Amino acid sequence: LRRLTNAVPSVKIDDDMLELYVQTVDTYRKSLQNKPVSERRMCQALLLVQAEALFDRKPKVEASHIQAARFGLATYGIDTQTEAFDQAFGAVVGSYVQESEEREMLKGVETYCAKLVSAYDESLSARAKSNLMNKCLEALEGMNNFSPEETPRTKAGLERVSEIRRQLTEVAETIRTSTVFKS
Repeated sequence: LRRLTNAVPSVKIDDDMLELYVQTVDTYRKSLQNKPVSERRMCQALLLVQAEALFDRKPKVEASHIQAARFGLATYGIDTQTEAFDQAFGAVVGSYVQESEEREMLKGVETYCAKLVSAYDESLSARAKSNLMNKCLEALEGMNNFSPEETPRTKAGLERVSEIRRQLTEVAETIRTSTVFKS
């Protein structure tokens, strides 16, 4: 037990996970009309989060481990506090996880589209410009046909898709209106 107790503080907590933890606690506080949660209690609950990561055999805290803090923050036997923490956790960590998943999903789309955007050069031949324009239009069509699972739902994800569409449209329009394609 002593070795376990000594090992808990060695579990790393990245700044983004610490911020996520603080946001979860703040949301929990607000849901209980700013129920006082002392700094000491927050620190003790954070040790529970680290212990959860240790039990999960992870070298650092992940978003799912933050749920363990409820055992240090919510009073046992008071269902409203437990429910309030679960709701706060779901709201804060749920949106973080969804944004992370969307960011990962859009990474490939962004990389491909960035290559298309950077490939445009005024000195390209008419054929190369035509091929590039077609690829941009195909990429836009593909983005318009995202399945419901692929369609971003978070504000950050929607903004990223909008920016990618804007860039692709700009390149395609620049090529379309270039002197080579005018009638």
